[in-house]
Amino acid sequence: MKNINTKKLIISLLVLFLVIIVKFCFVDDIAKGESTIQQTNTPAKKLDELKVDKKLQCYFDKNYAYIKLPQDFSKKSVDIKLKVYRKNKVSENYYLTIYQINNQIFRYKIDGDDVIKLEAHTLKDKLGTSIIAVTNLQDAVFVNVYNEPKSKVNPTFLVVRGYTQENEPCYVSSMNVTGLSKGENKLHIRTDTPSDLTYIEAYLEYATIKSTRVVDWAYDKIKRRVYVTATYYEPYFEKISQKRGVIDRDQMFDRYLYLEFNGFDLNGKKIALSSRNMVFDIKKLISTEGYAIDTCIAQLNLPETVVPEKWEVRCFTREEAINFLDWVLNRETRDLFIVATNFTSEDKLFLAIKGYDDKQDKVFLSSRNMRIQRGTIDTAIIPDIPSDVRNVKVEVVPDKADSSYIVDWCLSKNRDLYIVAVNNTVANILYLVIEGYDKESNKAFLTTRNMQIQSKTIDTTVISGIPSNIKDVKVKIIENKTDFSYVVDWCLDKTGNLYIVAVNNTKSNMQFFVLKGYDNKKTKYSQAQEMSG
Repeated sequence: MKNINTKKLIISLLVLFLVIIVKFCFVDDIAKGESTIQQTNTPAKKLDELKVDKKLQCYFDKNYAYIKLPQDFSKKSVDIKLKVYRKNKVSENYYLTIYQINNQIFRYKIDGDDVIKLEAHTLKDKLGTSIIAVTNLQDAVFVNVYNEPKSKVNPTFLVVRGYTQENEPCYVSSMNVTGLSKGENKLHIRTDTPSDLTYIEAYLEYATIKSTRVVDWAYDKIKRRVYVTATYYEPYFEKISQKRGVIDRDQMFDRYLYLEFNGFDLNGKKIALSSRNMVFDIKKLISTEGYAIDTCIAQLNLPETVVPEKWEVRCFTREEAINFLDWVLNRETRDLFIVATNFTSEDKLFLAIKGYDDKQDKVFLSSRNMRIQRGTIDTAIIPDIPSDVRNVKVEVVPDKADSSYIVDWCLSKNRDLYIVAVNNTVANILYLVIEGYDKESNKAFLTTRNMQIQSKTIDTTVISGIPSNIKDVKVKIIENKTDFSYVVDWCLDKTGNLYIVAVNNTKSNMQFFVLKGYDNKKTKYSQAQEMSG
């Protein structure tokens, strides 16, 4: 009898274990990298039945909706319906519970440049969850909310925003709201807060619209860091949940949101760039049924002389981030900031930097072997760009792994020749031949460069002192025929200078040449010449 009971207990535990595993594999919602927007049905239908009350003044500017609130709304929980009209005759309804302390204007970020009109109303019928109080410590924010017993719709997430004594935004954070109990709940957000934080305001959002986007950002000027709150939407998990299906193993990976930071000075001029890879953990995406909100704190490592007054943040999903490349030249500090993504097969990018003067003549070249992990975004900073460079163009150079090649060259007004090359040989050297031509396109100059360049890299060399009569140049790589020494090329200029390019593969540091010259009557003249070095 005891054996039978023991077997039944073991079978029951095994069944329970299998049920737990299967339940874990059921989910609800996500977006496969696309910046997808979807109007959700169930909560939207319930919320659209709510009656509106007072109409509020509002306007749209630079991707933000601004809603003016009456003075008696301070330190009160207010339910708002925001209706957004777009050019394609589509409208979107957003439902928010806001809690303002000092600001009479509530701002809410809306993506897209096709917004034509806004309407905002307070709600006569309550959403069901109200904000009671907001408090903060050095490393945490507490938000007390009250969930009505009869509430049928729960908020999706909470956003908190902090301000300095001068009313400047300096902090933003967030949390996914799940499993609210009826009655009072204390929501706790753990993030380090700025030292000059004076007060915090908050709002709850209901997911009538799901999208992958930056919700808001704020700049902590003291520690030079940017808080970024963003959402990620993955419809795959939503569909799985609706069908009660099993998650495909190929979908079990973290999602990346690629962030680009644009820094501006007091005059609104862009002076810096930076970037971040924001990771949305797969467990969080599953637990929130594919629609998650999160916050990252980006400590931006900039040169000490570059101090932006404000930042703006853009986000990209994987599909949008492929082949992404952006740059800005700080004309005051001469620092070049480059942001790029890497979706190649290697953890590097070859970058070529081309500089132009006021007349759009190419006067400068440089290069960078950018170490960047595959599937990520990163930033490179190149200092000391020459002062005569007014505009810059950056290109990703394809790696032709089977050959070495010249990427580009240019001759500056100071007679400096810039050469960018890629070395795919085994040796850490390239033999360069430079041909110079005068204004009649006659070859009038030759020189060489043993370019020290590591194998499998891109690099730049500068050759100074190109003669003033040279109006154009050509650069080529010559292959080193290691079996013997040989003459590569020669030319005679109008003043009688003979230029000879040769390769020496002997053990001696000296070569002998026989020069044969001819006059107009083709009479031959011969001379022996010693060449050392």
